[in-house]
Amino acid sequence: MPKKSTPEPTPLTGFRVRPRYREVVCDWYEVEEGEEPFKATIRTNLTFGELRDIPSGKDVTFEDVWQVIHPYVTGWNLVGETEDGTQAPVPPPAEAGPDAFFMLDAGLNLWLIGQVRTAHLGGPKALEKGGESERKND
Repeated sequence: MPKKSTPEPTPLTGFRVRPRYREVVCDWYEVEEGEEPFKATIRTNLTFGELRDIPSGKDVTFEDVWQVIHPYVTGWNLVGETEDGTQAPVPPPAEAGPDAFFMLDAGLNLWLIGQVRTAHLGGPKALEKGGESERKND
């Protein structure tokens, strides 16, 4: 008796929520000649559940927030001093873990947390422009 052939499954099409990232640049600080502004690559399309899981409120510590957002900060141009006094790139939180945020000052931490929280809207500057956004999610 001949075997019946199984038809090939039809490929599933549609939109899939997958991580999308963009580079954000901090304009809170004046840079000296030869320096670059702080830049970070962050995830821009967190789900509502992921956004809800970012702690907020008066009793929340930086460490509480870092624990949740560190996977969403996948790159940055931060350099730090090594034990022998040379400068070296600091791995981003997605690679190094939440303690990498200790390398930033409080102001940069606040800026970066704000960027992660509002990236889906185009960032804090888009909110200032009345909702207009020039974001590009790739």
